[in-house]
Amino acid sequence: MKHFYILLTGLAVMLFMHACDWANEIDDRTPFLGIYEVEEIQYNHATLDFDTTYYEMEITMEETEDVVLNGLGSSGVYSTGCTITATVGGLRLVIPNNLCDFGNGVYYEFTGSGTLDDNHQELVISLDPRRCQQQSNSVDDCRDEQAVSIHATKQ
Repeated sequence: MKHFYILLTGLAVMLFMHACDWANEIDDRTPFLGIYEVEEIQYNHATLDFDTTYYEMEITMEETEDVVLNGLGSSGVYSTGCTITATVGGLRLVIPNNLCDFGNGVYYEFTGSGTLDDNHQELVISLDPRRCQQQSNSVDDCRDEQAVSIHATKQ
């Protein structure tokens, strides 16, 4: 019986140590989460110059391993109001191809990347948008747009 208690005590200690290790694991996405004040610089085809827009953006976790960048209010990323999904690795974001449908056969594709500073307060994102128009022959007419620069400060 004495050996049983020793074995049980050893098992309890091992479980406790494992639980402590698990509690110390930090999800890479956590430092990105929150609401940001955003300054976005994008090319304006009407004025043939760059415009700066300001808005709030919230970054939340997906059920997958991704994060979601969601512009708040009527503006949002590239003045589209679209939600962008990104993956996280350390302090870097990778934005795979995201589609944003505007209806009337017009949609945007967004790819890009971003970096969060060591203090987890400043996020810089570079987006490469592509505007597409659906065609009747099923081959869409797409054109690359000027890169978009986003500088976001956590509130």
